Amino acid sequence: MKLSIVIPTYNAHEWIRAVPRFDPRAPARRRLRGLAVDDTSSDDTVAIVRSQFPEVRVFTNEKNLGFGKTVNVGLKASTGEYILVLNNDTWIHEGALDALMGYLDAHADTGIVGPKVLSGDGRSTTVPRRIHSDGRRCLTHGTRNSSRRIRASRATCRR
Repeated sequence: MKLSIVIPTYNAHEWIRAVPRFDPRAPARRRLRGLAVDDTSSDDTVAIVRSQFPEVRVFTNEKNLGFGKTVNVGLKASTGEYILVLNNDTWIHEGALDALMGYLDAHADTGIVGPKVLSGDGRSTTVPRRIHSDGRRCLTHGTRNSSRRIRASRATCRR
């Protein structure tokens, strides 16, 4: 498996129904595995995932662990060469997964990549920096379309 996608969920009924369907013939789709980790939702999030996305492995926490620990459940279950942590309210543009995996394949010295983050209307946006890296080359967020050495990447999960 090339890519494991970890999607933490908590009462995500309104968002999970809107997750775009991937074309199963697309190159990235044939090489990925989705994992949804639910943090004891009180709505029908788990039922929606199981019925609309039968190919996605679903994990349900026995109690609410919070975002970071819920992500860690998915990370431990991931088997892909690469792992993407994807918030349940995120949309992925066509070709984005192939571009990210292609970059990693072509740059073996890269430790982490992050896509350009766009708002709902397509404008560039930024998110807070959280995970410290060892300074290796990373694909940057925001308005840049290039790579550069950075000291941190924008993310919200931690060990």
